[in-house]
Amino acid sequence: MITPETDEELLIVELYDIHSYELIRYIYMLVNDELQSEDLLQETFIRAWKNVHRLNEIENPRAWLFKIAHNASMDYLRKKKPIHLIEKFIKSVPDPSLQPEKYIQTKEESRELVDRINNLKDRYRKIILLRKVHEFSIRETADILKWSESKVKTTLHRAMKSLEDSYIQAEEVYYEKKS
Repeated sequence: MITPETDEELLIVELYDIHSYELIRYIYMLVNDELQSEDLLQETFIRAWKNVHRLNEIENPRAWLFKIAHNASMDYLRKKKPIHLIEKFIKSVPDPSLQPEKYIQTKEESRELVDRINNLKDRYRKIILLRKVHEFSIRETADILKWSESKVKTTLHRAMKSLEDSYIQAEEVYYEKKS
């Protein structure tokens, strides 16, 4: 087993231990490919390693790593141009201890939400993922996406409105079919 020999190596190992799980989930939600997500996680930490000397200047190492992961993923996606960017969006699986009817209903609602989010514009998916799933602040999200804070706020508002409108439209179609 290789052991870290410098403070920088220890720092990278510590950052990996703390953040790798949520980073790979984020990357997977962007690229929808398990093996590629692992490669991009590795690429993220290689890029972090190359810039570890800058860590003293960085206020939030978590946001810094997400920015690196985001950029590595976007580089990959530009080359690949996938059809579906998000397959598994919901953070948790419904609790199997629920009554069977409630469990099935929760799973169906989760699947419906994922489908609706997949039908949103790319920038809306990204903003919902970062702000609502990973709970980044407005400032952190702006830094990750290289946007202004006002653009983050406006885009999130529009994304949530678009998501809400998709539910309203579906209800209208449902009631039109019924009548």
